[in-house]
Amino acid sequence: LADIARWPGVRLVEGRLDLPARLTLHGAARDVVLTGLPADGTLQRLLDTALDPVSLPEGGLALSRRLAQILGARIGDRVTVSPAAGGQFDVPVAAIVEQYIGLGAYMDLANLGRRLESGPIVTGAEVTLAGNGRTDFLGTLKASPAVAGYMPRTATVSAFRDTMARTLTIIVSAFVAFAAVAAFAIIDATVRVALSERLRELAILRALGFGESTILFMLAGELALAVVLAPPFGAAVGLGLGQIIVWTL
Repeated sequence: LADIARWPGVRLVEGRLDLPARLTLHGAARDVVLTGLPADGTLQRLLDTALDPVSLPEGGLALSRRLAQILGARIGDRVTVSPAAGGQFDVPVAAIVEQYIGLGAYMDLANLGRRLESGPIVTGAEVTLAGNGRTDFLGTLKASPAVAGYMPRTATVSAFRDTMARTLTIIVSAFVAFAAVAAFAIIDATVRVALSERLRELAILRALGFGESTILFMLAGELALAVVLAPPFGAAVGLGLGQIIVWTL
């Protein structure tokens, strides 16, 4: 971290420790990546449902809400942490945070290092660059043998948005296709029912001298009115259902 802090263009650097581990509580277990973050860090922060930062507990474990549900964990419960590299320790659950993708478990970086008896080690770093220092930083990064990979924030956000866009396009396309088939089936059934119910009336109208075009206009006009009035109502209902889905997610 001290070396990276001296690289050109680096304005701020914070270490992190990603540790594959198994969390166990009351017979329930889950393999996750336990992440150690600096207690006073600002480059990666835990958030609540209102997207407000949550302080990283110094002496305990912070679990994502979904992971806490899987383990049946509550504030104060002691979770057994079994790192993949060996060893085991118990740590209390001190906070439950929101994480909408993945199952996150977090600890104070210094406390995690003491638990592992490995000292201050990190597996990665979060870096903030000066506005005009990216080119020099990337040059130094490419020449460094200590760095295995680099992921710019813009690429991460772009990849996430592209993935979500593709997923939503597939889902929405399926819904639209299903809705079109359903709409066609409903209109066809409505036409058939209306025709069968009024077949005698239409025959009488024909006998009275009304032409086919007049009878067709009377039958189709009613259906056309229903079709014209249906989309605004359906759109309003759809917007409401969409908002409910957003709130639920």
